[in-house]
Amino acid sequence: WPSGLLRDVTRFDDPMIREAFDVTDKLKRNIPGLSGDLPPLLDAFGDVEYHQRGSFLGPISPWPDDQVKLDPSLHEVARVMLATRKVPITRPARTIDDMKLTPKEYHDYIDLSRNIVRLDALGLGKVDFDGAIAQLTRSPVYRSATDDGKSIMLKEVQIQYDSEARELMKTEPQYMEFRIRLRDFRNRRIMREQGPGAALLSGE
Repeated sequence: WPSGLLRDVTRFDDPMIREAFDVTDKLKRNIPGLSGDLPPLLDAFGDVEYHQRGSFLGPISPWPDDQVKLDPSLHEVARVMLATRKVPITRPARTIDDMKLTPKEYHDYIDLSRNIVRLDALGLGKVDFDGAIAQLTRSPVYRSATDDGKSIMLKEVQIQYDSEARELMKTEPQYMEFRIRLRDFRNRRIMREQGPGAALLSGE
């Protein structure tokens, strides 16, 4: 099949954009029936990203053109980004403790940070990531700050939630496979730096 048609058929079959890091994953992402093996791609706010309407069915496509949330706090983040030419909120790095994550691990990392973690970031009660951004943008200290200061405050919220998500991946039972990979990665690094015997001391 022509690659473009194959890609459009896949999008009709699976409207979600899928996380893909390497060549194999990118090929699977564009093959009908195989794209579902990959986790959905989550944006910086933890929402699933979808293919834009029009690639296959045009105006009769049932999926919206844009999944961007139309809430005031998101508009404020966009305004700060335009004003400062800095991106205050991004997806997390694709590594934890220098270890490259798999697509599934990266999906779980973002999902934890943006959708599952609850923190009392501003002393106003525990909320999820969206709630923390909303609390921040309504706060007097934020409103009185410069746009550069606002950008720093927004980034700090992300840092806190990403940090807690990493800790959960290192402690919660459902992420045991990740922890084993991380342990082995650390041991290999110690062996390279200090010799084979040193790694035995770093076991978890």
